[in-house]
Amino acid sequence: RVHQTNSRKPVIVGDIWGQGENDASVEANANNYASNLQTFFSTSDAEQGVRGKKLIVEIHNDCPETYKDTVRAQQVTAQQNISNSQLVNIDDLETRGGDPVHLSVNGQLDLGTRLAALL
Repeated sequence: RVHQTNSRKPVIVGDIWGQGENDASVEANANNYASNLQTFFSTSDAEQGVRGKKLIVEIHNDCPETYKDTVRAQQVTAQQNISNSQLVNIDDLETRGGDPVHLSVNGQLDLGTRLAALL
């Protein structure tokens, strides 16, 4: 808002959203994921002005949380309802040994390359 009130708009080429593993551990959070993400982007858009592409990084399919499939479905729903957004699948990226939720260093580098290509 400070930029906007001073007639300046930052040039935002995109937003990268990667979150959901904690939501996948609580059924109510998992069920509300899409509406919460849509509210977040709507509020963020209003505060920051014109926005670039929104990249929604899907939680990894190996995530062990009970409601993982619900969150993944909600991420698809959110992407379909958020303008200028794209879902980014990371199931093929390497996770840290013994940790099926977080990407390894190589996985992070591969994700960065993938995201840069999409923006």
